[in-house]
Order: sequence, then C-alpha cells, then structure tokens
Amino acid sequence: MTRLSADTLSTPQALAGVDTKTPILLALSGGMDSAALLDLLADQARREGFPITVAHFHHGIRGEEADRDAAFCEGLAKRYGASFATERANVPQLAREWGVSTETAARKARYAFLERVMEERQIPLLITAHHGNDNLETVLFRLCRGTGLTGLCGIPSVRSFGIGLVVRPLLPYSREELAAYCAARGLSYVTDSTNLMPDCSRNRLRLQVIPQLEGLGGDLSRSVWRMTRGLERDRDLLETLTNDLVRACRTANGLNTEALRNAHPSLRIRAMARIFPTSAEAVHFEAAERLLLEGKWGASVALPGGLSAVIGSEELTVIPDIRESDPALPRAFSEGAFSLCDGRLTVSVRKSEKCEGRQKIHNLSTAPCINFNGISDIMIEQLQWRARKAEDRILWQGRTRSIRRLYRLAGVPEGLRQALPVLCAGEELLWIPYVGVSDRLLPFLSENENNNGYECEVVVHGWSRSANDPQGKED
Repeated sequence: MTRLSADTLSTPQALAGVDTKTPILLALSGGMDSAALLDLLADQARREGFPITVAHFHHGIRGEEADRDAAFCEGLAKRYGASFATERANVPQLAREWGVSTETAARKARYAFLERVMEERQIPLLITAHHGNDNLETVLFRLCRGTGLTGLCGIPSVRSFGIGLVVRPLLPYSREELAAYCAARGLSYVTDSTNLMPDCSRNRLRLQVIPQLEGLGGDLSRSVWRMTRGLERDRDLLETLTNDLVRACRTANGLNTEALRNAHPSLRIRAMARIFPTSAEAVHFEAAERLLLEGKWGASVALPGGLSAVIGSEELTVIPDIRESDPALPRAFSEGAFSLCDGRLTVSVRKSEKCEGRQKIHNLSTAPCINFNGISDIMIEQLQWRARKAEDRILWQGRTRSIRRLYRLAGVPEGLRQALPVLCAGEELLWIPYVGVSDRLLPFLSENENNNGYECEVVVHGWSRSANDPQGKED
C-alpha cells in the first residue's frame, strides 16, 4: 500500500508558493519516476486547472533505445493532453568540447534545454521527478566526497532556476512507493539500461551500497529525508545569523577582521564564504582563519581563480593575485593609459588645467597631481614607470626608507607588491602607488585647484585600499 496519490502529493504551486493555476513544465524521461509524476500532475491539473507542458531531452547516447524513449514521451504527452517540447543533442561530442564527463555534459545540456523552454514559453515552474532515493544517493555521494551542512541537506524541494523555480514534489516518497503507484494505476514506462550498469559512482551507490545499508533495517530513504529537512532548518537559522554578521562587519573591500575574530567559528567561516570564490574549499577557509586568529597582518592565502585572501589589520579582502612583474615595464612617463598584468592593473596620466589639491596622505598615495609648471621638461623626460626592486628605497618623511617596509606599513598585500609599478626619475623613486610620494616631489605637488598638472592614478581592478588601513606612518 502506497501513501502516494494525487491527493497526498503537494502540488508544485503549493510548494513554490504561487497561484494554483500557474503553468508547469515537466521534465519527462519516460522512466518510472517521471511517468508516475505525469499521471499524478494530470489528476491535479484537472482539479486545479493549470496547464502542463512536457519536455524531453534526447542525449544522442543510447541509439535506438533513446529514440524509443523520445517516441514514448511524445505519446505520453498526447495521452494526457499536454503540450510537448523536445530537443536532440550529441552529448558525447559536447563532453569532448567542454572537457567534462559524459554525465556532466548530459546534465548541463539537459538543463540548458529546459531553461530555454521555460523562457520561450514563459513557464515559471520546472518540475522534476527526483524522489527520496535520489535524495539518499545525493547525500551519500556528497558524504563520500566530503561535505558540509549544505551538502548534507540533500536535494532542495524548491530552488531558483531560469526565469522561475525548479520544484521536486516527489522527494518525500521512495522508489518503492513510486513502483507501487505505477502498478496500482497500470502505468507503463521505459527503462534506461545505463542505470543498471555499475560503471559510475552514483550507479555503484544505487546498485551495491544502498541495498547493503537497507539490509540493516528501517526505511532508509525516508529517514534521510527527515534528516535533510531538519538540517535545512538549522542551515536557514545559521544563514540568518550570518547575514546579520556580514551586515555588521562589511567594509569597503571586504570584512572587518576584529568582528570576524570575535564571531562564532561557524559564522566566521560562513561570512568568509560570502567574499571567497565559490570554488574555495575547506583548506582555504582553514588557512585564512588561522592567519586571522594569529593576527598575521599582511599575510595572504592563495584562492582558486587567481585570487588571494589578504589579512589586513582592519579587514579581510579578496584581491587578484598578480605577483609577477610585467614585461611591459619600464615605460616612459607620458599622457594616456596603459594596462599591466593581463588588464588587472591600469596606469593613467592626464593633464589637467584644474588639478585639485591632494595634500592628504591617502590621496597622495593613490592619485597625486604633479604641477608641471614647476617641473622642467628635462625632468619630465626623465620620469618613467618601472617594476619595484628589492633594494628600492625612498626619501620619506625626512628619512630614507625601504619600499618593503613602507608596503607593509601601508597595508599593501604581498600579492600586489611585485606587480605595482613605481614612478622614478632615473633610479630615484618619486612615487610608490598606495604608499605615497617622495619628499623630493612634495614641492611640485598641486596645492590648489588653480594649478595645472599631471593627474596620475594606478588602479588594481577588484581591490582598493580601505581608508582604515595604515597610511605609511611609523608606529
């Protein structure tokens, strides 16, 4: 006896919280799961009055068997009076072009097709036939690979997709209940022979591992379903608390380090995840947290995607990691703009007839304005941009200081220091971007808006120094 019927199954619209007559798009493979779901939804549609569109994606993998499935799905759509959409692709070829597994390519191409149908036909709800056993397999698969709370929550009943939502009303029910429903209703369906071959991780879980676990007793898929729903509630609470923390510790470029250090470890990691790339793994969070708690200001952690997490004295930031100096340097000082480090860093110089006064240290460090009326053409011709050198020193506040020390005092991340160009006259440093200007240049800086001058600026795309960071001052 099955619990499953059109009356006990929650309607997709109820799960999504939308109007009862909202049209739906059902992803139909022709297998037992989706055939049962179409029958259930057809009963609900007659009662509630919502239209159904059926979509079938032909993967171009199983030859005549796949052709049989496509014809079967089209026949089912006609039998139930549903609109039908289909598309065929060469998934093995796509897998080669994309450099992914056939299984990954099939999923990507299938969902792209479904998204297009939703958009073209303006259907806001996509319905899939994932059931309790699919949820069980997903949880076990993620557990084997290593996962956190979100991974243990399994397959969500509702999530954003395309122009609307994807809804999975069968998740509370097991494969056995679906089989019993099909038998009681006399429903026919097709079987994908590849699901019976233990040639991939998920199939081995389904065919070999889960039967052993079920032998221990109990309704395993239902138990895991209850567990995942409870964990979802816990996750939602943690997300709410994380939102509060992020709002409280947001800075211009990242997150306030003191607030992070004082936060609960669970919330601290979740807050970091808001600014780290989605491909970041546990090892990246653990390394950043360790440096944060040890107060390793200026230290950084390499992240996926050519990024670095930098631990500043005031904030944790994520910046492009552009450690290598650019071969385009040295370069003569002249009007115009040029890019370095594959476009991640831009240097610009422009003449201005009304160069604003920039005597504040922070402004001098990022965009000084040089009064060319006080500088000879010969000196202008001597100016050049070049890469920094380890031995570089600059006349700074009455003393000669090393560039390495000034970078540290100014809070410039290690991942940027080698890439930032410096402005020189010959070998003498005149300006270190994000640090400041040499004492020798101070007399030539525009002091009011009536002076003509060269406005200079160096911009690292994706990062700007916070005004709360040290400004190159000695302790």
